[in-house]
Amino acid sequence: MSEITYSLNKINFTIMKNIIYTTVLSIILCFSLNAQQKSENFYYYKGEKIYLQQRTDKIHVKFAPNANRNQIRSQIGNDSLSSAAIKLYKENPEVVSANFMLEYNGVLQGLTDEFVVKLKETTSYRQLEELALKNYCIIGEENEFVKNQFMMHVPKISHLNAMQMSNLFYETELFDYSAPNFVVVNAFLSNDPYFKDQWGLKNTGQYGGISGMDINVEQIN
Repeated sequence: MSEITYSLNKINFTIMKNIIYTTVLSIILCFSLNAQQKSENFYYYKGEKIYLQQRTDKIHVKFAPNANRNQIRSQIGNDSLSSAAIKLYKENPEVVSANFMLEYNGVLQGLTDEFVVKLKETTSYRQLEELALKNYCIIGEENEFVKNQFMMHVPKISHLNAMQMSNLFYETELFDYSAPNFVVVNAFLSNDPYFKDQWGLKNTGQYGGISGMDINVEQIN
């Protein structure tokens, strides 16, 4: 997978598979999270709530594949970090989603417009369609390796973000799981116990390969 990372002052953005993911950084101090914010920032994993901390000094913006890069640079340079700034991003037709970034165990995670659902054996595709229509969601592609697992997309007109929407779907009890699709910043800090085995991300010659023959994920910043 080819990947290009740009650095612009305190702004980093990455082009990956023709989708531009942008992390806007600022020196603005984090504000204290109130109890309501904390209660909203979670998703379900194996039936348990996984809580994340919302960062108010970082915004993750996902741009459309055909977004104009010069306009992106211009807009990023003029924006402050606030709910109003996120609203302005969403009003841009080239922006797919914009949210404050989240943090879990010290690892930054950008929330996109996507979440993944897996239908229970007793749930029909028609039920998925009805739920998606009711909540203005778009049903994406089915996973070619996992039957009845679908990528869902949350449009900007929704009053819920992808994490909140995935929780709404999960709480219907129609799905084996429903979880948001995150972009992880500094993936080498992942708590994934199998990271050391993923030679494509970091090749140390662990399986007899050539050390360094990887995508240099740890050097992306």
